[in-house]
Amino acid sequence: MKSSGQSRALNTGVLAAALAAVAAGLLPIFAKQAYAAGAAPIAVAMLRTVGAAGLLWIIHLLFYRKHLQIYPFALGACLVAGAFNGVGSLLFYVGLSRVDAALAQLLFTLHVIFLTVFS
Repeated sequence: MKSSGQSRALNTGVLAAALAAVAAGLLPIFAKQAYAAGAAPIAVAMLRTVGAAGLLWIIHLLFYRKHLQIYPFALGACLVAGAFNGVGSLLFYVGLSRVDAALAQLLFTLHVIFLTVFS
């Protein structure tokens, strides 16, 4: 039988994943609205990245200050992962500016297949 701590962690994880799915589903809709207002795909990607990074820094500074340390190897790994994520994000927003939001999001979610096959 699971303890209440494990059950709570599972519930929190499921809730976080569900909210992430909702946010990911709304992202192309808001990006398309930004494009209609005249924003460039690179500007939308930059604003999303800066906004997300700023929010994460605020949350960590307020609630998880003791965890703001990193080993050099881990920092390098994070930089490499961030570079791949950044390129993927730019490509997604450029693609989104040229095709329907539903198609762009469908193609973007194919990364789950690649993750499953290659991991």
